[in-house]
Amino acid sequence: MSISSGQRRLAALKNLPKRSSKILFLARWRLFRKLKQDEVAARLSVSVTTISKWERGKSEPDGRYLQHLAGVYGCTVGDLYRDPEVPGADDLICDIIAPLNQVTLMLQQTTTMLQQTIVLLGQVVSRLTDFEQRRKAEIQIKNFENDKDAES
Repeated sequence: MSISSGQRRLAALKNLPKRSSKILFLARWRLFRKLKQDEVAARLSVSVTTISKWERGKSEPDGRYLQHLAGVYGCTVGDLYRDPEVPGADDLICDIIAPLNQVTLMLQQTTTMLQQTIVLLGQVVSRLTDFEQRRKAEIQIKNFENDKDAES
């Protein structure tokens, strides 16, 4: 049975130490975001060796690179100091609010669609009424013409 690259990344992420060192969390954040070292290096315009040294604690990125790393990983610089697998209170709130925002948006879209449907149904009823009135008028004219022909 072969192991997918996603499973290997997840296994690597789980095997990294969980100490409070930002250097160790750089690797965890990269793996959490399913990125390769060369992808991160390309985005930051640094070498893969530099990324590897930062992740292994051989050197440290300066503040400018920390900002860039946070941008690449979709987090704040402060988040780089914590394990991406352990949610904070803000993360839990976001996990609750994000779906609620989606539901709100869906309800707004549904309301708009219902309003549009009501307008369209009104137009259909109006056209049906016009059609029915024309049909009745045509029948009356035809009856009048038939009565006129019958009298002559």
